[in-house]
Amino acid sequence: MLMIYGLIAIGFLVVVILAYYFSEGKCDLKKAKEEFEIFGLSDGFVPQGFCYAKSLNCFLMSGYMGNHKSASRICVIDAETKKLIKFVYVKQDYKKLSSHFGGITSFGADVWISSEGEVLRLKIEDIKNAKNEGSVSVFDSFMSQNGSDFCFVHSGLLWIGEFYKLGKFNTNIAHHIKINNKIHNHAMCYGFKISSQNLGGVEKLVPEKALSVPDMVQGICVFGNKLYVSTSYGISKSSLSVYENVLNKPEDSHTYFGNKKIPLYILTREKLIHKYVLPSMSEEIEAYSERVFVLFESAAKKYRIFTRRKTKEIFSFSVHNIK
Repeated sequence: MLMIYGLIAIGFLVVVILAYYFSEGKCDLKKAKEEFEIFGLSDGFVPQGFCYAKSLNCFLMSGYMGNHKSASRICVIDAETKKLIKFVYVKQDYKKLSSHFGGITSFGADVWISSEGEVLRLKIEDIKNAKNEGSVSVFDSFMSQNGSDFCFVHSGLLWIGEFYKLGKFNTNIAHHIKINNKIHNHAMCYGFKISSQNLGGVEKLVPEKALSVPDMVQGICVFGNKLYVSTSYGISKSSLSVYENVLNKPEDSHTYFGNKKIPLYILTREKLIHKYVLPSMSEEIEAYSERVFVLFESAAKKYRIFTRRKTKEIFSFSVHNIK
């Protein structure tokens, strides 16, 4: 009898595993366009950040290595051919960095990497001149006073955002905003005014504005009157949420950065226009050529045992399909 129960239990487990791996369920990726492969996966690269650098006419993809020992890297990809030009390492104080490199963005002559509470500034010209597998030195850096997990540029501001997941990735309680009795936003983005000649490439180390965002945000980009948010954690489905661009509207409230009172904008369900359901592990996103590009980390060697779908390509959605 015990053997029969054991066989039933094993059979049930097999059914559950097969259902998990082969029954993906609802997914809106079929509405997207496959753009190009995610480079470096076979080397153990774990992609995190993604942006378009106009002055190079290239995409930049940042990330860390799955062994957490090898140097993190930036992939430089031709925006026209979608081919990898090179990848470079980043040095700070003459040492190659192996940190998370969670976000990357560019404006003018500068590139910023958001990573583990710090914002690193690089120079576009240094990336352009670096050889394949060469190194680029950090020009300068600053602490953003939040998690510094992702970043984007909008209307002359460098936005640095943070990721929140209860229990594992907590944030400063001062960043928690009550939406109603059941819903709270637990993460804060800070918008710093860009000024290339100053420390960190920002006018001052106090933000001009703040944006309260939902939990588990991996990346944000803006196109026109819409704000796009990539949300994911672990093996659960990801989402690409489309909101009204609250940054182009009057502020919802205010918050404090130290002793300074600054305008606060809040993302809420009432401002949500549409939500795409995506495979697990979406990362940073970027608006380029009237499309929103979505990066995934699920095909990294680090996750190959656990992920149902290993998304090895960057996909994009047309900004015109959302009314």
